[in-house]
Amino acid sequence: MSGPRFSTRAEYGLRALIDLAAHPQAAPVRAGDLAARQAVPVHYLEQLLSFLRQAGLVRSVRGARGGFALARPAGDITLLEALTALEGDPLLAQCLESTAKENCPKASACALRAVWEDLTRLLKDRLGSLSLEQVCQEQLRLEREVQPVYYI
Repeated sequence: MSGPRFSTRAEYGLRALIDLAAHPQAAPVRAGDLAARQAVPVHYLEQLLSFLRQAGLVRSVRGARGGFALARPAGDITLLEALTALEGDPLLAQCLESTAKENCPKASACALRAVWEDLTRLLKDRLGSLSLEQVCQEQLRLEREVQPVYYI
């Protein structure tokens, strides 16, 4: 059995944003290069980049030297903002959706609902407190620590 989790849309989209944050001064990154570095199917990544562009998180540049770059500094983009662009409002239980609240006969007297609301608030607070720049810096630190393994 699996519990609540974010989809590959969130995982791949966040990885792409972290990759773009790691190259802030470089030329725009081609979707194919980004997809190869992140081991993500290029067509799927292009769809995710479109969502991120529509949300104002990335910008696209046309032409031979075109590609994608962050639309704002990585320090100004939160994980909550990125996840919301990719998946919508992160809710830990279906009953927290506005239509579910109206359709659930137990909504006004449900102890679990209060737990889900509290946990969702904590999740959003944490995601809202983490910038893309912070996560990118941690990613770069981890990559520096990894020693290549050579097989003979």
